[in-house]
Amino acid sequence: VELATGQFPYKNCKTDFEVLTKVLQEDPPVLPLSMGFSLDFQSFVKDCLTKDHRKRPKYHQLLEHSFIRRYEVLEVDVAGWFQTVMERTESPRSSQCYSHQHMLHSLLSRAMMTPN
Repeated sequence: VELATGQFPYKNCKTDFEVLTKVLQEDPPVLPLSMGFSLDFQSFVKDCLTKDHRKRPKYHQLLEHSFIRRYEVLEVDVAGWFQTVMERTESPRSSQCYSHQHMLHSLLSRAMMTPN
């Protein structure tokens, strides 16, 4: 959820213990409807974050999810997506963050173009 939205899903926590308590006691975070994520992606994230391990799909089931299956055949610009997420991410160190973003985008772009 944090990678997709660029925002930490457990806001207003002052300590790691508060985050752990929320993770254990509250419903798992979900992707906001207002951000335009596909229903497939929302479903996949929800399945991955199912707390009860008996109800959570196993890895082989997750790999058969329609969200994963669709992107096995489509070409995806991961570097462009990452840049978009980083641009939406708030950081108290924005000047450093920009240089890190630029460096990561360059590395990802090169990695995506490197033949396997």
